[in-house]
Amino acid sequence: MAKNTAKNQTINTSQEAKHSIEISVADLQVGMYVSKLDCDWMDTPFLMQGFMIENDNHLGLLAEYCNTVWVDKIYKQQLASGPKDAILHASTIEKQLIHKKTTADELNSATGIYAKSKEITKNLMQQVRLGNAIDSQAAKNLVSDCVTSILNNPDALMWVSKIRDQDEYTAEHSVNVCVLTIALARRLGFNEAELNKVGLCGLLHDVGKLQIDPAILNKTDPLTREEWQIIAAHPANGRNLLMGTPSIYPGAIDVAYSHHERIDGKGYPRGLSGSAISTFSRVVAITDAYDAMTANRCYASAKSSTDALKVLFHAKDKHFDGKMVDVFMRIIGLYPPGTLVEMKNGCVGVVLSSNEKKQHLPEVIMCLDKNKNRFAQKTRLDLRRIEDQDLDESYLIKQAHIDGSFGLQLEEFLEEGFQFKSFAG
Repeated sequence: MAKNTAKNQTINTSQEAKHSIEISVADLQVGMYVSKLDCDWMDTPFLMQGFMIENDNHLGLLAEYCNTVWVDKIYKQQLASGPKDAILHASTIEKQLIHKKTTADELNSATGIYAKSKEITKNLMQQVRLGNAIDSQAAKNLVSDCVTSILNNPDALMWVSKIRDQDEYTAEHSVNVCVLTIALARRLGFNEAELNKVGLCGLLHDVGKLQIDPAILNKTDPLTREEWQIIAAHPANGRNLLMGTPSIYPGAIDVAYSHHERIDGKGYPRGLSGSAISTFSRVVAITDAYDAMTANRCYASAKSSTDALKVLFHAKDKHFDGKMVDVFMRIIGLYPPGTLVEMKNGCVGVVLSSNEKKQHLPEVIMCLDKNKNRFAQKTRLDLRRIEDQDLDESYLIKQAHIDGSFGLQLEEFLEEGFQFKSFAG
C-alpha cells in the first residue's frame, strides 16, 4: 500500500512534543509506545490511537503505513537505558497472551466457573448484609478460578459474562468486573500473582454499596441531593468494611476507596489525580464503567459495546487512564465474544472469539440462514477465510444487534452446550 502523503500529516503540538519524540519507522523497536502517526489513524488497521509495539508484526504494519511516528519519551528512555529488559518484557507479555485452549474448548469450563462464581458472590454479599465478615479465602479461590480460565482463553469467560439477568445485577456486575479486570491486566502484562490480586480488587470494588438502602440503589427517578450523598459514600463504606476483613489484600481496600477517582482530579471521594491514583484503581475504573454501561439498570438501558467504548474513548485522560483505555478497546474489539451479528447476506450468528489483528473478521457461531430460518445445527465459521478467498465476501458483518434479536438468546447456548461443527460456507 502506498504511503500516505504529507497532506494527511497531523501537527505535532508543543504539548505533544514535551512527552513524545518523532522517530523513523526504521528505528522502531519492540517495547516502544507509539502515540501518534504521520497519517490519519482511520487510514490504518490500528483500532486505538496509541499502542505498545509488541512484536515484529506491529513493526511491519507501521512500516507499511507510515514513514515516521511519535514515540513516548519515557519508553524511548527505557529502551536506551536497557533495551534487553524492554524487549524481554514485551516478549513475556506476548508469551502470556498465547491461548492455551480454543474458545470452544474452554467455554464449557468457563460456564461452570462463571455460574459458581456468581453463587459464591451472592453468598459473600448476603454475609455482608447480615453484618458478617467477608470470607476472603472464598473470594480468593473464586478469583483464582477466573484467572485460570482467562489464561487458558479470555474470550470464553468474557463470552459467558455477556449473559445477563437483571434481577441479579449486583452479583453479576461484581463477577463481570473481576473477569474484565483480569483480562485487561493480562493484556497490560501483569503476572499471574498480580492477576489474582487485581481480580480480587475487581470482585470487591463495590462492596460498599451493600450497606446502602436498596430503595435508593434501585431508584428509577432522579436522586435527591441527600440520596446522591449516600451513594457517593459507598467508596468509604467499602474501605471501612474491607479494613475489618481478616487477611484481606490491602490493595482491595484501596480500590474500593479509589475506583471513582478521576485522572483529571474531578472524581470522588478525595479528588485524587493522575499517578496519585493507584494502577489497580485505574484498571478497575475502566472495567467497572464499561460493564455498568453495557447492562440494563433500573435507571438506564444498556448501551451497545460500541457506544460504551465511545464513552470511554472520549473520557480518555480526563476520567480514565488513556493508555489503559486504548488497551481495553483492543481487548473488547469491534465485535466482542457473545455479540449477535448479521452478515451482508442476511445470515445471523453470535461471535465466538475475537480476532485482535483483524477486528472485523471474528469467529462466529452460525445460527440463522439468509431467510432467518434456524440451521439444523449451530456451526462455527472463521471469517478470516474471506481474506484467503475461501469464503464469499457476503459473509462480512453488516451490523451488530442486541441479545434477543431474531428470537436468539445467549442462554440457548448454555442449555444446548458448546458443540459445533465447521461451517462449509
